[in-house]
Parts: sequence; C-alpha cells; structure tokens
Amino acid sequence: MIVPNELKEYAKAHQAENHAFCFYLKEHATKEQLDEQFFHYHKKYFEQYDCSQCLNCCKELSPIFEGRELETLAKASGFDVEDILNVCEQVSYDSYQVMDEEPCPFLTEEGCCIPKKKPECCKDFPYTNQENRMESLFGMFSLLPICPVLYEIYEQLKKDYGFTYEK
Repeated sequence: MIVPNELKEYAKAHQAENHAFCFYLKEHATKEQLDEQFFHYHKKYFEQYDCSQCLNCCKELSPIFEGRELETLAKASGFDVEDILNVCEQVSYDSYQVMDEEPCPFLTEEGCCIPKKKPECCKDFPYTNQENRMESLFGMFSLLPICPVLYEIYEQLKKDYGFTYEK
C-alpha cells in the first residue's frame, strides 16, 4: 500500500508511465469492462484505506458544492452562509460554488469539521465508483498524486491489462 504522504513524489516519478497507461486503456479496454473494474477496485481499496488518515484531497483541492448544500454546510460547520460565500467563486453551470481556498476551509487539525454533512463532491471523491470512467481517464490522471486509492486502482489495472512501460 502506498503511504499517502509519499504519493506525490511517487506519482511524479511515474507520471510519464501513468500518462501512457491512460492512452493504453483507451485502446485496450471497453467502457463497460473498465467501469466494472473501477467499481470492483473502488470497493476493494476503500476497505483498506482510511481516508481520515490521509486527507490529501482536503489539503490539495478546493471543494465544489451545489447551492442547495450551502445551508447544510453552514449549519454543520458553524460558519455563516456569508463566510462561506466569501471564499467561493460562483460557477455558472447548475449553480455550483467552488471554494477559492486551499486547504479546504472545513479541514481542521482534527480532520474534517463536517464529516457527516460533507458536500457530494467530497463524499464521491475520487469518483471511481461512477460510470463512464473511460471518458475521465485523463481527468483522474491529474488526481493520481493526491489519492492513494486511485493510485492503487491504476496500478492494479496495469497488472490486469499486462501493461508494460518502456521509456
């Protein structure tokens, strides 16, 4: 298992290989097969990793949430709605808000201050349990230095497909 605080360095050292693997999957996997594999490995690796011990996503990314989640986030965090909106950027599609702050303002020394009321984007991260993974391979590639579960899934898929990388 990959140690979360070593992941960024490890991912950087294997960046070219992982990029090549995304292209390889586009040619060698079917959409349905890849979704099935991602679902399977999502379950497997999330049983092994404790996200609350990692928090790389909270440290490295800004949360995105729907406008309807704003009141719930405010109540759960103790922030005023205005405080939250002051660190947000309005995104035009579907009234999403993007927090313009890293690390996540809901992250404390003890971890997430709203663990039971997290925005959907946090609950779903790294999106490996969703369909259409073929279409998001390169988007997920950018998250490899952040999420050890995602990294483990890519490594397992390399084995499954017999992928070898030559410089």
